[in-house]
Amino acid sequence: MVADADAFEIAAGGDKILVVKKKTFALVDPKPDQKMEKKLATGTLEMTVDPAAEWRQIFTDAWRFERDFFYDPGMHGVNWNEMRTRYGALVDACVTRDDVNFVLGELIAELNSSHTYRGGGDVEHGAKRGVGLLGADYALENGAYRIKKIYQGAPWDVDVRSPLAEPGTKVSEGDYLLAVDGVPLDTHQDPWAAFDGLAGKDVMLTVNDKPAMAGARQVLVKTLDSEVRLRNLAWINANRMKVEKATGGRIGYIYVPDTGRDGQDELYRQFMGQLGKDGLVVDERFNSGGQIPDRF
Repeated sequence: MVADADAFEIAAGGDKILVVKKKTFALVDPKPDQKMEKKLATGTLEMTVDPAAEWRQIFTDAWRFERDFFYDPGMHGVNWNEMRTRYGALVDACVTRDDVNFVLGELIAELNSSHTYRGGGDVEHGAKRGVGLLGADYALENGAYRIKKIYQGAPWDVDVRSPLAEPGTKVSEGDYLLAVDGVPLDTHQDPWAAFDGLAGKDVMLTVNDKPAMAGARQVLVKTLDSEVRLRNLAWINANRMKVEKATGGRIGYIYVPDTGRDGQDELYRQFMGQLGKDGLVVDERFNSGGQIPDRF
């Protein structure tokens, strides 16, 4: 009816169609060769919404959607009517849309099925302050925070770097972290409190091989905003060493983090590095999914 329309919705009475094209809205008749000549002025539209009523409708629609379209008519053995009563009562206690999304997630989780998600909506996004991370573990000893372990980066991967293991960074395991940007660490708080708001920023560390300021040195580093990949790499390497030791080097170890691009890259890289092994342990625990893994 309208060429190259992006989306449309038929009015309840069937006499009009709301058409969307390049973020422009128009009402047209349900006839061939309609033109979007009279655009709707959506910029001035306002709507009064009762959040509690809207959330109950959202919950009911989500429950119905699973009831009507879930692939298993038996709902994986779950009494779906009972779930509506149980989780529907929780919706009345929700005070934010995040609460509603949580309840929806718990409802759907009862089906114990893959790829059943929920999200979106009028979720409030407040300002966030990232905590700077050094890729290290700490221990409170002798009245100061000691750097117990430094996680090493991956020289072949620019996304997996370790601030304290960068070339020229004079920090070692066993050193004490005494101050950040000149502010002494408060041992009544955890060490990460000193890095509040410093994610991804250059910071000056005061470190020493003893828990005292006398003789301390200044070290400039750039913090991380996440240590996930760094710590994950350490976990993978530890697993590989376990397999290496247990099999006398005969069996290799590969970890596949997902079935997306990263997983494909990791599988190929680790596989090519262990071609001479008698066998391989392929570890897919905690795999975050992705594409259908037939290609693997």
